[in-house]
Amino acid sequence: MLSREPANDNNRPATDYLDGFIDESKAADFLCQSVRTIQKWRVTGFGPKFYKSGRSVRYR
Repeated sequence: MLSREPANDNNRPATDYLDGFIDESKAADFLCQSVRTIQKWRVTGFGPKFYKSGRSVRYR
């Protein structure tokens, strides 16, 4: 018989998946660059690794 309990990974809030990531403004401050500069880097493939979830962009 199938269990109706959800899997453990699916119970975690979405914010838990973004632990260790920072937003654009914090990344820009850390890199001593403007937000617009790191946005340009992201488009051209330069700069830090990023993760995009919907409209939100986070950097590792």
